[in-house]
Amino acid sequence: MCYRKEIFDDGMKFDENLLGYTIAEDIDFSYRVYKKYGPQSIIITPFAKIAHRASPVERYPAKKMSYVNQIDHFYFYFKNLNRNLKEKLIFAWSLFGITILRLGNLILKPNKINFLKFIYYIESLSYCILNIKKIKNGKLRDFII
Repeated sequence: MCYRKEIFDDGMKFDENLLGYTIAEDIDFSYRVYKKYGPQSIIITPFAKIAHRASPVERYPAKKMSYVNQIDHFYFYFKNLNRNLKEKLIFAWSLFGITILRLGNLILKPNKINFLKFIYYIESLSYCILNIKKIKNGKLRDFII
C-alpha cells in the first residue's frame, strides 16, 4: 500500500493499539482515510508488482493467532462501525458465518488441525465476548494463553 504524504502531514497515523503482529492494521488505516477524504482518496491498481515474503518463523502459534485475529476483528468493528442496527446485524452475521465455515471445515475434513482451529476459534470468540470493554478501550494484547 502507499499513501500520499499529505495524509500523514494532515495527522493521520496508524493505530498504536495494533502493536506487534496484528491483523488488518492496513485495512483500519485505509478505512479511516476513505472515511475522512472520500472514495477518491483510495486508488487500487491491478498492475502493481508486489512480493510478499511471509516468514513462518515470525508467525504466532495457531492458538495465539486465533486470539489476535478475533480480537482485532472485534476492535475494528467497535472502533469504526457499531453505529446502527444494520452494522450490528452485519457484524453478528459475520461471526455466525465464520462459525459455520469453521464447523463445516471440521465436518468435511475431520482432522486434528481443523479440530484445534475450531476449538481455538470458539475460545477466542468467548474471550472477546467476555472482554468487550477491554477491547473497546484498545487493550488488545492483554490475553494470556
